Amino acid sequence: EARPEPASLEEKLPEAGEATPGTNNNEATDPPSECDPPPGMKSREQVDDDMVRIQTSEPLLWSVTFEQWETIVNHAKEQPIYKDLERKKGKEAVNMYDVNNNFVIPWTTGFKVGMALLMNTKYEPAKIMLSHCWAEGVQECQTALTKYGLEKDTRIWFCLFANYQAHKKSKKDGWPDPGPTISEQLELNPFGRVITAVKTMIAIHTTTADLYGRLWCVFEVAEALKQSGMHVKAALSSEYSDVLAKRFKHARYCGMDA
Repeated sequence: EARPEPASLEEKLPEAGEATPGTNNNEATDPPSECDPPPGMKSREQVDDDMVRIQTSEPLLWSVTFEQWETIVNHAKEQPIYKDLERKKGKEAVNMYDVNNNFVIPWTTGFKVGMALLMNTKYEPAKIMLSHCWAEGVQECQTALTKYGLEKDTRIWFCLFANYQAHKKSKKDGWPDPGPTISEQLELNPFGRVITAVKTMIAIHTTTADLYGRLWCVFEVAEALKQSGMHVKAALSSEYSDVLAKRFKHARYCGMDA
C-alpha cells in the first residue's frame, strides 16, 4: 500500500540522535560526574542571550570549523573515560553515541546551547553538512574527514555538536533543563534548512557502521540530491577504502565487470 507523502521534514524523519534499536554499540553509558571541557569552550557565565536566541532560531549558524571539530574530538579521546571505553569496547568500537553521552552532554548540561555555539566567538553559517549515523567509530570517522582534506577553517554542520543534546538526558533523569528540547529544535527544521542552504554534503563511510543502515541518513542524502547545485560527496575511512578495493577486486575476479 502506498504511503502518503509527509508534509514536512520533521514528519519524514525519526528524532535526530536516537539510538537504533537492537544495536549494542548505541547503548548509552553513564556520563562522568566531572569532565574537563575542550580548550576554547565558553563557560556557563559566558553564555548570553544572543547565543540562546541563535540556538532557538538560526540553525545554519550552529556550525564549527573543522579545526574546532578536531579540537573537540581529540580532547575527548585524551580523557580517562574515553580510554576506559577503549579498553571495554575496543579502540575502533568507541562511537559518536559514546562521545555524546560521556562528553557533549556533561559539557553542555544547563548551558542552553550546543557545542557549536560554545566553541565560537562569532557565529557564521555552515558551508558543508556532514551526514553520519552516530554509530560510526570515532577513529574511523576522524580518519575519513582527514583523508577527505577539509581545510581547517571550513565551516561544517555536524548534528552532534550543532543541536543542544543535554535536555534528553535531564528528561530521562527526571530533572528540569533550561535548554531547548530536541523536538523544539526540530520544529525549526534545522536539517531541511541546512540542506537547502549549503552547496556540499559529505557522507561519512566507515566499516564500524553502515551509514545507509540508518533511515535518517538515507533521507537526508536523498533530500540533498534533490537540491539544484548541491554536491553530495563521500569521505571514506582507510578501512572502508580497503574493504571497497577488496570487493571490486573480487568482483573483477568473478567476471562481474564484463
